[in-house]
Amino acid sequence: MTSSYSSNSGKDSNPTNQKTYHSDEESINEYHGFDDAVPEIQQLAKTLSHQSSIKDSQSLIKYLSHMSEVPGVTPFRNEEIDELLNPDSDNFNAKFWVKNLRKLYETDPDYYKPSKLGIAYRDLRAYGVAADSDYQPTVANALFKLGGSALRSLQKQDESRYFDILKKMDAIMRPGEVTVVLGRPGSGCSTLLKTIAANTYGFNIDPESKITYDGLSPDEINKYHRGDVVYSAETDTHFPHLSVGDTLDFAARLRTPQNRGDVSREEYATHMASVYMATYGLSHTRNTNVGNDFVRGVSGGERKRVSIAEVSLSGANLQCWDNATRGLDSATALEFIRALKTSATILEATPLIAIYQCSQDAYDLFDNVVVLYEGYQIFFGKAAEAKEFFLEMGYDCPQRQTTADYLTSLTNPAERIKQIQLNGCWKLLVLLQVLMLIKIIMKFGKILLNMKKLDKN
Repeated sequence: MTSSYSSNSGKDSNPTNQKTYHSDEESINEYHGFDDAVPEIQQLAKTLSHQSSIKDSQSLIKYLSHMSEVPGVTPFRNEEIDELLNPDSDNFNAKFWVKNLRKLYETDPDYYKPSKLGIAYRDLRAYGVAADSDYQPTVANALFKLGGSALRSLQKQDESRYFDILKKMDAIMRPGEVTVVLGRPGSGCSTLLKTIAANTYGFNIDPESKITYDGLSPDEINKYHRGDVVYSAETDTHFPHLSVGDTLDFAARLRTPQNRGDVSREEYATHMASVYMATYGLSHTRNTNVGNDFVRGVSGGERKRVSIAEVSLSGANLQCWDNATRGLDSATALEFIRALKTSATILEATPLIAIYQCSQDAYDLFDNVVVLYEGYQIFFGKAAEAKEFFLEMGYDCPQRQTTADYLTSLTNPAERIKQIQLNGCWKLLVLLQVLMLIKIIMKFGKILLNMKKLDKN
């Protein structure tokens, strides 16, 4: 140690001695690390990533071939663009418009700043508080109600007052993936979507639950990124006396970004509203009032599409749709899910949608599926693997039943059918047939005996 210090720190130290010292140290403590194993590790890495690289390369080639056909121009001036990008044209193509927007963002990402957002949670648990029937608050009982709330806050918490809405569950939703949430009413689908959207008014989240939005906490989402996460409720609430065009134009103005090039705020909002009206088939209702149950306006299905277009105009990265297909016919519902799939694939959005009735064509568009049963998450994974998972567990799927209906029926004791039960029924049927056959043989034998006795007599 002394020679090491003097050789490194002394100004008049002998370079020859210093060199000799280091050579001796290297001979004693010589360590090559992973140098000898580098070729083997590289070969192993190539082997492990071969299949995934082929898949990624194929998807990249497919993406580049599609994007090469897109001009990547500013689509906000209708008189200067292609008919495929003009929402007022009969040849408007919504998918082509989204691809053009993506390519426009990629031309100058530092200016447009495209973003994406996923979510992951572990041990997620939501619970509510059981309370007695409340009364209508008035000026006379306001002080009494305030005093009761203060008294309850000072008392020791009674665990019996709490009930679980969502039991502990784990999942991860990545950008670019579309997830469907299946379950009967009351299973916790709406609560799960509200929790993911950081909209937990009316219930509580267990402090031990871990929720992260690509590194951001729910509090940070509420404070700084509220517009990036949106929840679409099942009900359609609008200003009934506003027209469809005014409603969507107002929604577009509220979400007009600053980095929109040389396009004015009015041009941007008008174009975006027209795009989503053309996408969801609302162009003919531009000047019609939205209406409600008491004010005459558009039809119920068109009002639902107005709600969908209004939420889509937010441009949120993480979208939670609560039974958004209610009131839509099967064709329109399929087009809506295709629009979500396009947004996820091209813009890398993260949509989640709860559906109570889902066709097979719509189900095949989803990447992931969450199945809830009385607050329990009984399955989360790839949508294409869910049916096989439960079939291997012994639950039979009747013929001509869609995968979504099959998964939902598993949460209903009266509907789910186990193959063991079917096998038992077949065994019982075979046993009854054998017994009937034995009975017939015995009866036929008695007849033969009686005939022989008659012949002898």
